[in-house]
This record gives sequence, C-alpha cells and structure tokens, in this order.
Amino acid sequence: MAFLADHPLLSAVAIAAFLVAIIFALNRHFRRPESPRRRTLPALQTQLHPEALAIAQRAARFGILEMNRYSQRVQSTEELRYLYRIEGSRGLVFIDDWLDRVHETDRQKALMDLERSFAEGTRYRSEFRIVRGDGSVRYILAQGQVQQRDDPDLPVLVAIHVDVTRQRELEQAMTQQLEREQNRISQELHDGIGQQLTGLGLLARSLDQTLRKEASPHAQLARDVAEAVPTIVREFRQIIRDLMPAELDAEGLPAVLTKLAADVENYSKIECHVTARGECTVPNDEHARQLFRIVQEAVNNAVKHSNARRLDIVLDVRKKEYELTVSDDGVGLAHADPNGMGMRVFRHRVESLGARLDIWSEINQGTTIKVCWHERIEDGKTTWSRTPNSDRR
Repeated sequence: MAFLADHPLLSAVAIAAFLVAIIFALNRHFRRPESPRRRTLPALQTQLHPEALAIAQRAARFGILEMNRYSQRVQSTEELRYLYRIEGSRGLVFIDDWLDRVHETDRQKALMDLERSFAEGTRYRSEFRIVRGDGSVRYILAQGQVQQRDDPDLPVLVAIHVDVTRQRELEQAMTQQLEREQNRISQELHDGIGQQLTGLGLLARSLDQTLRKEASPHAQLARDVAEAVPTIVREFRQIIRDLMPAELDAEGLPAVLTKLAADVENYSKIECHVTARGECTVPNDEHARQLFRIVQEAVNNAVKHSNARRLDIVLDVRKKEYELTVSDDGVGLAHADPNGMGMRVFRHRVESLGARLDIWSEINQGTTIKVCWHERIEDGKTTWSRTPNSDRR
C-alpha cells in the first residue's frame, strides 16, 4: 500500500482495473441468459446470408415462438408470422393473440398442452390446426422446452412451429386408400376363394360318401378332409368380416362391437366384454366405421401382443360427451413402437374424428386406450371436438 501511495498514477490504474472487474462480474451474474433462438440464429447467420437463411426457414415451413408465462407476452420470428400469415409483429403480441389463431375445436387442447408444460417444466409438444390470416387451415406441430432463466417462477417457453399439413393429408389419403383396399380384397375373397371353398366342401363330402360305400381304405382320409373344410371356411369368413364388417350404421355400433367381442372369444380364448352406457348413437355411418376400426385395431394388438386374459370395451355417452375405452390386463406396451405404421394409422383415425387419444400402460399392469370427444351443433351441422378433460372413468 505504501508503494501505491508513493505512485499515485499506478494507484489510479489499479483502482480502475478493480472497478472494471466488479462491473464485468456483475454483468455476467445479472444478464439475461440467451435463449436457444438467440444462440442458434446468430451461429447460422455467420454461415448463411440472412436472406438465404430466411428463404430456407420458409421453405422448411417452420418458425419460432417464445412465450412468457408471467407477462403473457410472446416473441416471434418473421418466419413464424409468415407461417401464420400475420402482417407485422403487432398482430402477435400476447398468448391470447396466438390462441385466437388456433382453430376453435383445437383451442382448448392447445391451451392445456401449454399449461401442462409450464406447470410441470417438461418438454412441450402439441399438434393443432390454425386458421391463417388468409383463411386457410393448416396443421401445426409445436415442440420446445420450458426455460427458467433468471427466476424459476417466471418460466419462458421456446418452441419451433412446423407446418405438417402435407404429412397429415398424406396420412388421410393413406387411411382412405387402406379402407378401399380392404373392401376390395374382402369382396374378391368372398366372390372368388369363398365360393371355391364352398364347392370344395361339397366335393369332399361327396368323396367321403362314395369311398365309404366302396369300403375304400382311403375313406377315413376323405372324411378328415371333409371335416376340416368347414373349419377353414369359418376362419376364412372371419378374415372377411375383419376386413369388411357387416352393415354398420350410426345406431348399430354397440351390436357390431358385441359381435367383435364374441369373435375374439371364439378364436383367441380371451374373455372379452362390451359395455354400452347411455344413448350410444354416433352422428353418422362414417364415424361409426372409424370407431369400429379403432376398436378393432386396439383389440387385435391386445390379442397379438399383450398376453391378456381379459379385454373390456366400453362405450359411454353422457350429454353428448363420448368415451370409447379398450383395456386389457396384459403385459403393457413396453415393447411397442410408438412410431410404427399401425400406431400412425391408429392416431390418424382418432384425429380424423376430431377426438382426443389417451393411452395408459404399465409393465404387467395392462393397457387402457381411451378416445374422447364431444358433439356440438353449429349452423345445423354436427361436429366433434376433443374432450378437454378426459379423466372421467
């Protein structure tokens, strides 16, 4: 200290350096952490021309939306506003502005997904439709992560919104084509192989009778063939019924589900029960067919993979609120592929109805698949929407 007192210039430099160090430390401690968007975009911009980067993001049909739970304000990239067809940043200031763009039948679910992610601090994933500024409807897949930043009580959600309309249109076309192919194949099997099997059965019985009259040593073999043909015919007809169920209309769904349960018990020896509660009438025949396919797929998966002893199918209708549940007491879905073709088609059938899909599964505790929706009448037309709270048991 005496040395510094004898050299006032050095003393001033030391004090200035000390103050700079304090300011730098405080700045590092209190500055706002960078969001992934703020870290990622500058890094990309050092490699790509800004115009090229914007063109690439628009071509990929995605944008970034940042939501602040405390202030309810949002920040959006220009690409997101282009995706939503919003003119200027003033059209998207608060979370409610974003919700106003979400299709009304998906709005409640989109809000629930958002609130759940904020409450649990988990990864955010939500799929919904939006009505763009030009009036067109698009499917959006939003994925992101909640960040706590400075204050853990003030979380911020940063999510990428991707236009997946084309994928959903392809899935819908695939489902419709699958339905047409099933009907075509079942009809061809019925008219072709079905008739041939019937003729084969008649021929086998005739051969059996002839050989028995002649006391032929081959009579027993002919009888075995004649007795096997009816079993083959029954199994063949079951395949045809699975491909194209009997006439199914809006009021006949419980009866067809009961027939399905009886068939399951016959060919799998698994106990299968159907329960229908309330006025179990769905809006139209197409919805009935889709619901039957959903149950059929769930039941077939359970029979093939669950090692279950019992299946329960429940259709519950209360004041235009519907729940369709398929549950088993098997091994669970630990080894199931959530992105497999069967599961994608299954999810698309549910989405095409505007319904909500919930799946619960635990190892050796069984699986429960629940489809929930409610019916609304708008302008004389019946529409279905996802049930916001599907915890009704």
